[in-house]
Amino acid sequence: MTKLKKILPYLINTLLIIGIILIAFKMEGIYPFKTFDYTISDAEEQYKPMLYQFIMSLKTNTLTNYNFLNGLGNPTIFNFLYYLASPLNLVALFFNTPNSMYLSVTLLKIGLTSITTTYYLKKKLNKNTLITLGTLSYVFCGWFLAYYFNHIWLDAFLIFPLFQLGLEKILYKKKCLLYIFTLAYLYITNFYMAFLVSVYTIFYFIFYLIKEKRTKKESLYSFELIFLSTCISFLLISFYLYAIFDSFLKMGININTGETNNYIVTFFDFIKSFLYGTTNRMTYISGNTFPNIGVNSLLLINTIYFFINKKIERKEKITSLIALLIILLAFFFPPFDHLINGFHQTLGFPFRYTFIISFYMLNLLIKNYQTFEGKIDKKIYIILGIVLIVLLLEYKNLKQSLFFFNLIFLLGIAFYFLTYKKSKPKSVLLILLISVESLLAFTISLEPITTNDKYSIKDFQTENTNYRKTSTEEELKKSVNYNLYTNTKTTNIFTSMGYNQIISLTSALGCPTNGINRTLCSYKTEEDTKMLLNIEGTYTLEKIFAVNKDLTLLDYDQVNPAITKSNIIETMTGITGLYDKIELSPTKEDETYYYYELDAPKVYTFEVEYDNQLETYTQEFQTLSIEKKMATDDKIILYELNEEKLKSAYAFLKKNQIHYTHYEDNHLEGKIEVEQNQIIFTSIPYDKDWKILVDGKETEPIRLLNSLLGIEVSEGTHTISLKYQSNYLPSILLSLGTFLSILIYSIKKRYSKRSK
Repeated sequence: MTKLKKILPYLINTLLIIGIILIAFKMEGIYPFKTFDYTISDAEEQYKPMLYQFIMSLKTNTLTNYNFLNGLGNPTIFNFLYYLASPLNLVALFFNTPNSMYLSVTLLKIGLTSITTTYYLKKKLNKNTLITLGTLSYVFCGWFLAYYFNHIWLDAFLIFPLFQLGLEKILYKKKCLLYIFTLAYLYITNFYMAFLVSVYTIFYFIFYLIKEKRTKKESLYSFELIFLSTCISFLLISFYLYAIFDSFLKMGININTGETNNYIVTFFDFIKSFLYGTTNRMTYISGNTFPNIGVNSLLLINTIYFFINKKIERKEKITSLIALLIILLAFFFPPFDHLINGFHQTLGFPFRYTFIISFYMLNLLIKNYQTFEGKIDKKIYIILGIVLIVLLLEYKNLKQSLFFFNLIFLLGIAFYFLTYKKSKPKSVLLILLISVESLLAFTISLEPITTNDKYSIKDFQTENTNYRKTSTEEELKKSVNYNLYTNTKTTNIFTSMGYNQIISLTSALGCPTNGINRTLCSYKTEEDTKMLLNIEGTYTLEKIFAVNKDLTLLDYDQVNPAITKSNIIETMTGITGLYDKIELSPTKEDETYYYYELDAPKVYTFEVEYDNQLETYTQEFQTLSIEKKMATDDKIILYELNEEKLKSAYAFLKKNQIHYTHYEDNHLEGKIEVEQNQIIFTSIPYDKDWKILVDGKETEPIRLLNSLLGIEVSEGTHTISLKYQSNYLPSILLSLGTFLSILIYSIKKRYSKRSK
């Protein structure tokens, strides 16, 4: 009975939270109840497919350390470390469809968040009602409503209560194990969120020194303990740190200057952030909503009350106010926001740190309760009046439905306080009120879309080979881009990151790029698959073939990709005139556009050069329009692909391609005939981890086009073998050694305590 009593709060809180989520899904007709899905944006395009591909690779024993499903091919380690390293993702092994996998991971992480939050609050409070209210407040905070569909962020969300407890233990009790392991977990599951929490740790330590009266010696000891514990935590994850550093060297570190973070948060935007229901899952910069920091009506009232509670020390109020002002600095000063987000572009993901604010507000509730003597302070009614006045002032900036939503729950809290009596029914009523508020706010945030659950185990087992083989199946032809160099299925659901500078070359190889880190080579219609360096038909080229040796001298870094493509083809094959250059004059114009009449409607694949810029068009139209503000001349230069020349280029390359004897993502082997003055070209990005054997002898590769793997060989027929081999053994041994050392130290310490 005693054990049941201990675990009952965890069980009740978890079931209550999972129940609220499922009820909201039921109300909105979302999977698993109907045909709508709750994932949108990156979750739909990247995270869910990546999770599915990873889990199915494990199930079918096809997981490799390199694959060609992403761009021109890249190591799988980076996608794993950034998107999939959470051990909780393995729960998806029990499911077979993308939606069921993703939902299982989401529910597991949210369920565990309720457990970690309950555990933290039980260390601080002895009242189960308040523990439940606090857990609801944190789990359904505005940050969760904005980001819950991105499972890669949820691990930081769930582990933060334990990390905070570990931070308090290391400073107040000089116990460091919890801090070491939670920090390690934070970094393994998402290094951006871990960096953010590390910045928080620095500020927390500074406030600790201000708040607590410690001697210089004690302060120095606390600093040394945190520093050494952090170092041990990093040693514990040596494998991860080495692998991510190695990946960054290959992929390019995704750090921006912050120039795009020029948003302005208005006063009304900020006020709206304190009102529940204003958070949308797709958080934008100025002009829309961002994660609300009010969490819910109860915590909003409590936070204001904290600063007028006479039983809270003035010093603590001042430090708390300074902490809030620092948070405000991030809201209103974009460079600081850029800093604490790890110098990462916050556009699209503003205020990732707001879950920390929500947890901070939860701690203010704890401190208020510790001074509570069972009577409702009359000042709370004044606070309620102030909040209601603010809400009325905000009326013009809120949708009418959201205004009444907040008004109803504020009045509900007011009624609760006015009729307050210490009793179980009253406690249940308050929990019910906050639960309904959470449910409705969660439901408001949902934007269901039609579910896309088309994959199956059978499909996956053939997918890894189908993408490179000839096929006449209509559905496959619609989804596969047969590219001159890659012959891979390159889709916008995988991020290429600029692997070994390859992103700058992909447009010249036939795949346009979207921004700095994504290749887009998958199209919905058969007509769209006719790319600049593609040809209609059912044959493809292999990844390895012999080309003219002059390619080693070609500098492809030119402003005009059309000319670059033409130069590459000419150098590789000797075939000139791949593009026909056409000048067009406008047939009509208006205030905004020039209009150019083309031939009869058909699918044109060409590039238009104007104002020293280049635009790529692959669509069906007869009239081309160019904005006047972008065109300095009324004439444009059009580069149209000469398909007969392209067919000749394909014929040349097909004749000189490799004949495979073995083909896997991380191991290619075959025979190739090389003529005089030729070199072996591959469409594989240059990478030091490729081990190359030519006729059984190890050979050092060369860089082609500053990005691709090339091999110099003599004239004749050669057996070529490429194996991708990464050496992480030293870092793995260091991680294991650190873990065993911690384990031995802990056992010895416990044994010595028992001996005493």
